[in-house]
Amino acid sequence: MMAAIPTKGFGIALKIDDGAARANGVALAAVLSYLGVMEAEEAKAIAEYINVPIKDFNGRLIGHVRAALDWPPESKP
Repeated sequence: MMAAIPTKGFGIALKIDDGAARANGVALAAVLSYLGVMEAEEAKAIAEYINVPIKDFNGRLIGHVRAALDWPPESKP
């Protein structure tokens, strides 16, 4: 997945290690939030993608797709 932030002059490229697409939105939302490139309304709109629930066939919550616990790093680029 790739994204461009022309107003900041940079782009983002993400590769999910397991190859599954389910973490794409989570990873991109976490990176955009970390970089602080969104206005408050935009950040609010993508908040639901930062921690996505996983449910079984019966609709029971069985987990979440979210950024790693040790992410984001302590210092920003």
